[in-house]
Amino acid sequence: MNHTLSSDLAQRPKSTHHASELPWWKRTTVYQVYPRSFADTNGDGIGDLRGVIGKLDYLRDLGVETIWLSPFFDSPQADFGYDIRDHFGISSEYGSLDDCHALIEEVHQRGMRVVFDMVLNHTSNEHPWFVESKSSKHNPKRDYYLWRDGRSPGGREPPNNWRSMLGRRGWHYDRATEQWYWASFLPFQPDLNYRNPEVKEAMLDVVRHWLSMGVDGLRLDIFNALFKDAAFTNNPFSFRPVPSEDNPDGFFQQTRHTIDHPDTFAFARELRAVVDAVPGPPRFLVGEVFGTPHTLRRYCGEDADGLHLVFLFKSMRAPFSGPGVRAMIAEFEREFPEPFFPPTSSATTTGRGASTASETTRARRSSSRCSSSPRGACPSSTTARRSGCATPTSPPCTGSTPSPPTSASSPTGSPGVYGARASCSTATSPASRCSGITAPMGDSPTTPPVRGSPPTPTARR
Repeated sequence: MNHTLSSDLAQRPKSTHHASELPWWKRTTVYQVYPRSFADTNGDGIGDLRGVIGKLDYLRDLGVETIWLSPFFDSPQADFGYDIRDHFGISSEYGSLDDCHALIEEVHQRGMRVVFDMVLNHTSNEHPWFVESKSSKHNPKRDYYLWRDGRSPGGREPPNNWRSMLGRRGWHYDRATEQWYWASFLPFQPDLNYRNPEVKEAMLDVVRHWLSMGVDGLRLDIFNALFKDAAFTNNPFSFRPVPSEDNPDGFFQQTRHTIDHPDTFAFARELRAVVDAVPGPPRFLVGEVFGTPHTLRRYCGEDADGLHLVFLFKSMRAPFSGPGVRAMIAEFEREFPEPFFPPTSSATTTGRGASTASETTRARRSSSRCSSSPRGACPSSTTARRSGCATPTSPPCTGSTPSPPTSASSPTGSPGVYGARASCSTATSPASRCSGITAPMGDSPTTPPVRGSPPTPTARR
């Protein structure tokens, strides 16, 4: 279908790239796999890597070309794998390192590719680094994390007014050492200190390790929070009660000193150079970031030397109408001039949809992304095929009884995501994506949030 969106779009020079000349990651179909609920091979009720291997032929037959694996690294599972205890190890419930290597090999034997979900911003509080860091103010690993003295007599008030991405206090007091540590997300996920050269190099080594093992790309969790203000300056006041897809300010506070720091943009270019230097076929990086198109473009680099792709969560809120979509695309067209191109729509982990922006040309419009739900809820084959999502006829999900699919247009189907469970569901519209959420969760750390987009009013913890 060819539609003229506006005169400024019609006058835009067409790309001279043939589809076959594009990098693989611009023309691939991606299927997100949540290992815990995908396929169980040993009968313990938890999906595993062998289960993923067993479904590769089926996924390939569906037209899936790339699988994106949610975290399965060694973890206490307080946030279902986003609290990593060892970036080089595998959680025992999912299998072993041999299973991981076998999965990578089996994927490549089928002409497919594999993307790992990588958490660089923080670790689990059970990570050996944090255990050492917390043991003493004088421990060599103390500066691996963000520790500060408190305010007021006795230091019992937080060092500044920063709030976490969930709107709660982001500073957490340690009675033993009488200092506070910072966590952008949850208390058991302390942020790493990327201003420490040892930390930065150690995390770059993690990236090098997995890419050298054959991983084709990395999805970077909350990448926009890596660097914070070195002086720990208070964030200014904001009238915004909650963040949005194009503005991280919220909870009555601007995020000037905690999100989208200029040093994070610089690190995106540094990380890109590391990835490009890894021997072998081209790899790619996609960042979970949110903000205005101008901000997102900065993550890609002014010279297209940053992240290859970024999630453009604003598209989830675009009015589902011709004028609404036209306005959104026109805005991205203006912000991503040559050699950039605006994004193509695709689904996110739990929202109505998301997008990715590439450095030189739009990815194939027919690409779609589906996610297997932590609760094992997958759409029927008929609905999934109608919407363009690659979903098994007999969904390889395990776990509890699936919850009913949530329509993308339903009240509970707003993009949400820190603090809401996900279910893989679809709407009947041709433009629908494989997505959806169910009821918000409680505050127990044993019922962690699912990632995928910025916090919203319906998904606050």
